[in-house]
Order: sequence, then C-alpha cells, then structure tokens
Amino acid sequence: RALSAVTEEIGSVLAEIDAVPAAVAHLRLSDRLDPEDADAATEPIRQIEGSAEVSPWLRNPYRLSPVPEGLDDARRVRFQQALDWADQGLWASAAAAFDTLSAESTPESDRNLGLCRLWLADHEGAVEALRRYTSWVGASTDNVDLEALCQLIEPIREGDRVDLVQWIWPLRNRERLIKILSEEPRAVAAGRQPLDPGDPASPEVEVYHLLDKPAAEAGAAVESGTLPVIQGRLVVGQEIVVLEAFDDGRLDRLSEWLKARAGDSIPPAHPRSKLVGSASRHMLSMRAEWLLPPGTTESQAEALTRGETRKMIEEVWATLPHPALNGRTPEQAAKEPGLLVPLRASLLLLERDLPGDTKLADYSKLRESLGVPEEPPIDPATDVNAVHIGRLHQLDPAALNDEALVTYFARANRFGLTRPIARAARVLIERPALLDVPGGVSRVLAYSALTNEALNERRSAEALEWIERGRKSDTVARRGANAVHWDLLELRTRAISEPPESWVPMMAAMLERHRDGEESQRAVLLTLVRLGLVRGVPNPDRPGEILLDTRPLQTVLAKYGPRITTATGELGISATKPQVWTPGSEPGAPSGGLWTPGQPMPGPASPTGSPSSPPSDKPRLIIPGR
Repeated sequence: RALSAVTEEIGSVLAEIDAVPAAVAHLRLSDRLDPEDADAATEPIRQIEGSAEVSPWLRNPYRLSPVPEGLDDARRVRFQQALDWADQGLWASAAAAFDTLSAESTPESDRNLGLCRLWLADHEGAVEALRRYTSWVGASTDNVDLEALCQLIEPIREGDRVDLVQWIWPLRNRERLIKILSEEPRAVAAGRQPLDPGDPASPEVEVYHLLDKPAAEAGAAVESGTLPVIQGRLVVGQEIVVLEAFDDGRLDRLSEWLKARAGDSIPPAHPRSKLVGSASRHMLSMRAEWLLPPGTTESQAEALTRGETRKMIEEVWATLPHPALNGRTPEQAAKEPGLLVPLRASLLLLERDLPGDTKLADYSKLRESLGVPEEPPIDPATDVNAVHIGRLHQLDPAALNDEALVTYFARANRFGLTRPIARAARVLIERPALLDVPGGVSRVLAYSALTNEALNERRSAEALEWIERGRKSDTVARRGANAVHWDLLELRTRAISEPPESWVPMMAAMLERHRDGEESQRAVLLTLVRLGLVRGVPNPDRPGEILLDTRPLQTVLAKYGPRITTATGELGISATKPQVWTPGSEPGAPSGGLWTPGQPMPGPASPTGSPSSPPSDKPRLIIPGR
C-alpha cells in the first residue's frame, strides 16, 4: 500500500511535466499494487486517456511483444523473465535484460526496451531503441505508429532548438515609455498582469504584444494573410522593462525596434539576459499567434484561424525542413525510400483528428502531391481492442458485428475520440436492440455523442433535435430512469449555446423536478459542477475534505430565475425561500452558500458518515450517494 501511494504520486508528477505514457504506466501500476484503493489512481488515468489535448499516439496503451519464435531455450527464458519483471513494474530491470538481448540480434527486444524506457520517462533512450527496432522490420503500420510516438517524445535536436529569451533593462522613465507605446501601431496593450503568475505577491506590470505589422482597427475587414502576427511581448514594470521573444531573429529585430523608439527611457548598455524556455524551429515555423481586430466574433475568429492554418498546412508544411526527416523537407523525403516511415508518421500527426468530420486541410491532396498513399484500411475482422486509437477512425463501424460495434464505441468513448464516437453512435441508433441492454450501450450516451458532435460544429438546433429524438426513442421501462439524464443533457446544451435568461428558468424547474432520489441528486450535482455553477473549496475545519460552494448557482438563479410570489408573500422558486437549492438538502437546512452532505438530508445518509467521522487521508469531492 505504501509503495502504491508513492507510485501514484510519481505518476501525478509525470503527468504535470507532460510525460504522458510514463504517467499512465505509473498510475496503472499503483492500481495493481493496491487494488482496494484503485479508485484513487483510476480517475487521473481516465482524465489523461480521455484528453483531446493529448495526441492519441501518447495515450495509446502499448503492449510489449511476446517471446518471439525461433529463440533458443536460454534466450527464451531470459526474454520471459524480462517480460515478468516489466509486468511487475520493474521496468529498469526489464530494460537492462532487453538491452542485453538486443545485442544478440532479437529485434523484439529493442521494441520492448524502448517501451520500458518510455514508461521510465527516458524519452531519449526510448527513441533510440524504438528507431533501432523500426529499422529492422520495415514499414508496417505498427512501425509507423511507433515512429509517430518517437517524433512526439524526441528531445529537441540541437540544430532545431530555438531559445525563448528575456532581455531585461533598467527603466529610466516609465511614463515616457508608456506614452510612446500607446502611440505605436505595432505595440498593442494586453492589460495588467502579475510579473510572476505563480507568485501571489508578485507586482502587476503592463504587458504589450509586439506585432510584425500594425494592428487592424475595430470593425476592419480582415482576410487570410493580412492578420498581424505576434512576434514577442514587452513587459513594463516599475523599475524594469522586459522584452521576451524567440531568439531566431525576432529577438534582435524587436530589440533594435525598442531601442530606436524608447530613446533615453532605457539605457544604451546591453541588457541582462534570461533563458525562459525553448522550442523546435520546425514547430515555430508551423505555428503563429495572430492578433485579431477588436470586435471580432468567435465565429469570425474561428474562420480566420482555420484559413491561416489551412494555408500553412497546404502551402508551407511540405517545404519546411523537418528534424525527423534528417533535416529534409517532406518534398525531399518523399523521394528517399529510407524516409518513408518517418514521412508517413509525420503526415499522421499532421492529420490530427478533429471533432466531427471537419478537416483543417485537404490532406488527400497533400499526400497525392508527395506521392504518399493513404494509410491502409483496417480489416473489420480485426480485434477492435488491438487497433491503435490514432487509427480507430479508419475502421468503419457500420461494417462491424454487434459485439465489435459495442467495443468500438466503448473504446472511442474511453479515449475521447469525438469523430469515432459519433460515427459509432449513428450506427448504434440504427441497431436499437443494442441500447440499454446488458452488454450494450446506454441510449443516453449514444444520443449524447451525436448531441456533442453537433455542438462542436456549432449546430445547436441539431443538437437539441438529437436530444428530442432520444427522448422519443426511449422505452417505457427506461423513460422514468432516463428522464433526469435527458433534462441534464438539454440543460448543458442550452447553457453552452443560449443566453442565461433562456436556460436558467428551465434549470430552476429541473432542480425542483429532480430533487429526490440518490441517482438524480448525483447526476444533477455533477452537471452543476461541470457547468461551473457549483465549485469545490477546501474545508477549513476538516483538512483533505472539499466543500461545495454553490454561490455561482445562487447568483444565476437570483438574477435569471423565475420570480414566484408564494402564500407568505416571499419571492422564490416554487414554494421555497429564495435560498440556494442544493441536491438533497431540506428546506430550511443551513445554507450560506457552502454546502456539505453533513447537513440534514432526506434519503441516503451522508457519504462521510456522522460529523464525528474521521477525515480521509486523501482529498475527495463530496458527492451525494458516494
């Protein structure tokens, strides 16, 4: 149990530094070391695995290769021993054994060596071993996927590294510099911010975006290629001025620009230098931060950003030197057979899956121009659990049998793969016998997937239609149990797409309707938390316990909720006093904006027991019924 706690803590730290595969491996090991407390590590695993912000090639659960055919008895025993060590989480010992076997010409040893090093967060060592393996066995899809993994974890090569640097001058005349910047069309004020965001006592400073061209005025029509790009930022404190930019030519240009305009506001001496980070030159060439004119709507911003990104992918990417292609451009690499695997991998990463069927660029046309064929289709008879999650969208769910379809949906849902989830959901609703049955899929979950897809594509009317279709398709036996889930799905959809005066009255009525029942209470509370209407705050009296702060919920109900005059002459929701309602609390229970299940509750007892119960040794969110 003690080792499990340490392993879980290491996994959490690895997640914070973005060593995703190692983080998940440690958290899973923590589960195995202490099965009775597996929930503690399971939730972080789910959050990592379901994060759309993390590449599928980092989240995929890679498995070690089994003992290969053709080994003599001695090497077979050593290979199996290394597998057993790895299964116990002894990855350093397993890696040492596989490294020895690698010297004896067993390619699978290199693959396993690379994965063990990956789980130890030794990314440089993992890349070395995995690329040695792929050079042995050719251009299979598994090898392309391993190369994609290598491109994501490989440390930045020295020739590809660009430093993010701060140049710091003492400030002689702050008021004059502020006035100069306010009149400069290529410097745009970004507001006041803490000098050190991680320090609560940090003084506030003025921050400016420095542009490559003058900023557009509010309401100005902008087109792709005309938007100013942010080149760096300038921080003006009380006694210092800080110029921050990448040292790829931008830092020198901005420094000359600043010295020419600031005059004697800063001294002529060379500034103090501070290294604050680094990035890949190739990635910097593919990424730009554009400054949109004031008043640009969210839909306009999205369209402009998509346009600029499409242009970058279709017109620029193939002409840029790529570190994974030995410094060649994709156009050059396409002519070298030895670079086919890394080129296919880089194309896979470029084609990162997006919500819905929307694509940022015409990838088929790009592949055709390079002479690189589409990735091979996946046989519907393939075990769905063996398909790499980065390729799940290549498997047609309509071609799967019922059992495989349910597995496909569950796997896509586990890893937050929005496009495969929606594709599978469309097939599932055409096979209603698979919905709300043992071994099947929840009807609410299937229709939620289609609702979410429509919301992601800003088709709110279609999203509401899917909810209504789901309600109508519900069986009589499940209608009562599913009612709260349909209502909460509609609430979330309207809260995302409509102003509060439209959905808050509906929420008030819904809170009244579903205030009874353990499952309803839990579902309502979790939805309110996800909408930010209920927040967790530390309990000052019981360290490690979290109270539920309902003040955001109270605020929106007070401002937008229905006003009903009761028999006592009071205004409120239904016939209660105008106090915040919390799931499970009785009218008249202590309120004040902070609620915990220790207050009087009808139905199930408080999950934390009586007020005298000792607090847990781990932080937890108090949820009714758990």
